[in-house]
Amino acid sequence: MAELRVTAIGVDELRTLFSGNPAIEEHLRAVAAQAYPAPAPVAPGRLLGKVGPVLRVQPDAPVVRPGVPTGADLHDLTRGRFIRADRLTAAWALVRLWLDACGWPTFVLGIDEPAMNELDFELATGGVPTAYALRRLLNDKLALPLRNAPGQVTGYVGFEQGLAMREAWRAAVPTLSPHNATTAYRLVSWLGHLEGWADFARRNGHPLPDLVASFTTT
Repeated sequence: MAELRVTAIGVDELRTLFSGNPAIEEHLRAVAAQAYPAPAPVAPGRLLGKVGPVLRVQPDAPVVRPGVPTGADLHDLTRGRFIRADRLTAAWALVRLWLDACGWPTFVLGIDEPAMNELDFELATGGVPTAYALRRLLNDKLALPLRNAPGQVTGYVGFEQGLAMREAWRAAVPTLSPHNATTAYRLVSWLGHLEGWADFARRNGHPLPDLVASFTTT
């Protein structure tokens, strides 16, 4: 299953996740503890009983569940440290949790590469400039101290480009095939909240919401 996730959040705000700020680390730790609760107790003497809760293990403790973040992953991530290849998927799970907690509601779309190419082709045929194609969100410009996980492509576009993308797609929706029109309309409707989110950001001293995207194939 392939999935595209787009979150409205200032890219500079996302980058603060890796800044070593203790408050950010504690916030993420609290969010992660809810998403990944400690496993049920096991009988003394078994390996899991010696390891303890996943998010409370010591940095040198063994990894119990690949793909599930540990306390060591969280500690390294929030300090911008190097993440081993076998822990990238777990580290990105933490990034997704943080985006969902700190950004506006994430747009999630189940779509594979052929379907994405077909949608972009129909959009172009309907008059949408290639600068506003869906794939342009995945431009590898996040510039984070974290490599993409296997099967993942990331990127972002700025607030103004998000607005322009929405208007270009809105005009093209009537020209699309029924399935692609439904997909495009969902994204256009989600992008319709951008101005409201921007007003909130201005009033509260936050960066304007960019569009931060991640496409993952599994």
